[in-house]
Amino acid sequence: MKDTLKKNDPIGVFDSGIGGLSILKVAQSKLPNQTWIYVADEAFLPYGDKSSEDVRNRAQVITDFFLSKNVKAILIACNTATAAAIDFLRKKHQEMLFIGVEPAVKPAANITNTKVIGILATGSTTESNRLIKLVERFSKEIKVIIQPCPGIVELIETGDYKSYSAKKLIESYLEPMLTQKADVIALGCTHYFFLTQIIQQIVGKSVLLLDTSEPVITELQHQLSINDLISKTSTQKPEFWTTKNLNVKRHNFERAWGEPIEINYLGVKKSD
Repeated sequence: MKDTLKKNDPIGVFDSGIGGLSILKVAQSKLPNQTWIYVADEAFLPYGDKSSEDVRNRAQVITDFFLSKNVKAILIACNTATAAAIDFLRKKHQEMLFIGVEPAVKPAANITNTKVIGILATGSTTESNRLIKLVERFSKEIKVIIQPCPGIVELIETGDYKSYSAKKLIESYLEPMLTQKADVIALGCTHYFFLTQIIQQIVGKSVLLLDTSEPVITELQHQLSINDLISKTSTQKPEFWTTKNLNVKRHNFERAWGEPIEINYLGVKKSD
């Protein structure tokens, strides 16, 4: 099925911004001999307030870029883009491996003691059919509180998420979950990984936070393995690309990654 793909080809990873870097860090650790190409579609950030059609169009534009780079797999490190575009992309590009992230609803449902879980996500993700169907599988047994979080992605992108006003905004999104005694909260956006410490301080140690980094990389590893696509020799450094002005984004990119990096400008056209 994937006969045209090669072991030493790179893996494409994309998000609307820097959130997916948290996924890429785990990916590098779990799959150390792979070559990675990361695209932050920051010129169109945030995806969370875009229509599903707009997000699909952006996902297609970035997929075209990855195909020009001869990638062997594409990891959609964005819950919103996964919900809006992964089925469309898999149908259109059947020769390509697509792996996407989803809120950890099933793990949360399996470990909750209070039978109440929360999901923090973007507006588009909370309204997606993919999440609605996922929640319906468990809502008969547990209560699922879905909380859209407008404004949070932008705060993370600018680095302002540690301010007093940002903390108050985060508290307002968590309050309904705490009031209803949720004891597990799934982070339904890869950007929210950077809020883990702040959220944990607000909710306390009795509430467990779940993100999707480990499960999605486990699935990526599985798909590469069954298709005999795991490289044993590649040691190239990751490539980083952004669709936004480099001078504006370089500092925040490096802050999220944790070290100086070379960032390339991807001048992709706006999708129709």
